[in-house]
Amino acid sequence: MMPVHLGRYGIDYHRRAIHIQQTPDAHCRDCHGAGGWWEPSPTGPDPVTCHCTDRLRHIRIPLWRQPRRHRYEETPF
Repeated sequence: MMPVHLGRYGIDYHRRAIHIQQTPDAHCRDCHGAGGWWEPSPTGPDPVTCHCTDRLRHIRIPLWRQPRRHRYEETPF
């Protein structure tokens, strides 16, 4: 299933949990929603993270496990 985006939050469903992730601010003046940028250095480009990613959160909501059905178990009807 594809993740659903609501504002700054991405909601993704997996078999055993629902994951809610906060993304970088799209209105940030420094990174413009990219979350960071690359700065040149003598050894190669270095990644720099933006201040809007300091408080990003990830919430995992576990789902109940589904009971295992045995192959030889009869259905009630």
